[in-house]
Order: sequence, then C-alpha cells, then structure tokens
Amino acid sequence: MKRGLAAPWKERPTSYTLRNMRKLASPLLYLLLPVAIAITWAGIETGTDAVAKVPLPHKKAPLADMKPGQVRIYTTEWCSYCKQAKRYFKSKGIRYAEYNIEESSQARQDYQSLGGGGVPLILIGHRQGNKILSGFSIAGFEAQYRQ
Repeated sequence: MKRGLAAPWKERPTSYTLRNMRKLASPLLYLLLPVAIAITWAGIETGTDAVAKVPLPHKKAPLADMKPGQVRIYTTEWCSYCKQAKRYFKSKGIRYAEYNIEESSQARQDYQSLGGGGVPLILIGHRQGNKILSGFSIAGFEAQYRQ
C-alpha cells in the first residue's frame, strides 16, 4: 500500500469548516452588535415624515406669545415619549412646533426657563392661560388640550 497519496474523499476540505466560521463570525458579532444596540437605543427612525426643525422666532418668555390651540413641544432625538407625542399629534391633525433642546441653545434656554426637568415638555395655548405639560400621555394631553 502506498503511503504518499490519500484517497480524495478522505482529504479535509480547504474551505472554511464550522470551527473556522465561528472564529470569523465572533469578531463580526462583537463589531456589529454594539452598532445595532446603539441604533435601537438612540431610537433612530428611518421614516421620511419628519417635521422640519423650527428655529425659535421669539426672544420673549416662551409662554408670552402663545395663541389658543397652539402647541409647542421641546424634544430630544433619543426621547421615545417625544416620538410618541409627535406621532399622536400627526394622527390627530394637531399642528405643533418642535424645538430640539440638543440642537438649539435658544430652545435649551427656553426649556430651562420653563423649569424643564424632562422631555417632552409641551406648551398648550389657552384663552384662560397657557398650560405646561411635562411628559406625555394621551389622556393627560387631551385633558389639557380640550379645556
């Protein structure tokens, strides 16, 4: 029997074996998993129905020039309640102005002057006086908005 040549079906394949595939997939998983978590955590949306960012037109107190029925919302990019509030406003046809406190220093100053301790901070214009709603729930917003 000749020892130098082995039968072709007994040779190990030179392509990746399952063990080699695991070794290759492991670093890729460690690279891609944090990216996926960051995108999910940041709440990045892929839709195109975003509301344009509105520059603050006023230097007066944020509540001074509110008209009845007018809604302003102070938001951040990562806030899930902000996104829920904006989706609700769109679904009900409620016009609103959005001010991102991370992108605008004027918006941040106004937010702080209103005593903002969390986002969203929603301002609702009324004839009897303006309302400030900290956080968002549908029932809480409707109670203040319908008055």
